[in-house]
Amino acid sequence: GEVINFFEPYFTKDIAVVNGHRKKGVFKDKEETPWSTYAIIKFLSGLESLLLGIKQKEWHSGLVMYSTDFLRLVPFAKLSSTMHIDGEFLMCAHLLGMPTASEPIYKRYKDLTAFEGWGRIKHVLNVFWLMTRYHQGYYRRAIREHQENQINDSFDIICH
Repeated sequence: GEVINFFEPYFTKDIAVVNGHRKKGVFKDKEETPWSTYAIIKFLSGLESLLLGIKQKEWHSGLVMYSTDFLRLVPFAKLSSTMHIDGEFLMCAHLLGMPTASEPIYKRYKDLTAFEGWGRIKHVLNVFWLMTRYHQGYYRRAIREHQENQINDSFDIICH
């Protein structure tokens, strides 16, 4: 519950996506992400920012807040079911020209195991697959189709 308080300043701001980013230096006694996982996340996030041209401090924290106005514009049915769906939301926000923000956070692992082995490899491969989809225009088309299929809720009442 304590980490969600970091997002409170954004509750009344017009931000589409607020994404947490791990900061071992800021939260020395609280951040529990294993160093190997932390290094891979930071490297992968930097690579995504570079290859996608969308600067984000982290793409993989899993602690994200979305505005409802933004969510109405997202083509949910066209997004993947991978663990990197938050990255797809960031791509959509960029394509829609909507602002994003990033807030330093820490992660606790308690009874969770570190992200390793085949799960880690599969996640990295999924990230590259989703970046490829982005560069092929997949999300741009999905957003356009979603917008075209929206029901126009304005109408005129004509009485005879």
